[in-house]
Amino acid sequence: MPTWPGAPRMLAVAGVSGESFFVFSGAGLENGARSYLTDAWRYSPADGWKSCAPMPAPTVAAPTPAATDEQGTIRIFGGDNGADAANAATLRERHPGFSDSIYVYNPEQDAWSPGGRIPTEHLADAAAQPDKSLWAPVTTPLTRWNGLLVMPGGEVRPGTRTPRVRTAE
Repeated sequence: MPTWPGAPRMLAVAGVSGESFFVFSGAGLENGARSYLTDAWRYSPADGWKSCAPMPAPTVAAPTPAATDEQGTIRIFGGDNGADAANAATLRERHPGFSDSIYVYNPEQDAWSPGGRIPTEHLADAAAQPDKSLWAPVTTPLTRWNGLLVMPGGEVRPGTRTPRVRTAE
């Protein structure tokens, strides 16, 4: 498959709907600094790479591959939107975590819509004991298992991994 015509990136989200493969968001690197991307690309064997509607916000390192339902609709859960990237080193354990937004992409309409939020709960001791709180994870796979969407582990704030397994129906 040829490379997409978009910018080079890391931490993008992959997705599949029907015979099409998608690349969403990700981060570019220039002179050591990240740029948070919102572009989206679709590859089909018949048409090659085509640009899609841009995402409503960056979703860097969101659980991947994205969830696709029986109708071919794609859901992307959370991700790093870059809002706290410049202050991550200063915030450290006070970092509020990553985005809890869910974005829904309809490939037939080439359109995005809001899809709700990932349930989170940051307890008063979240800075010292992050594993007791519920966070929206990044840098983790997303898979289907026993009728559930499963996000095992992941990073809940920069440099903090969790042993929790999140599930959704």
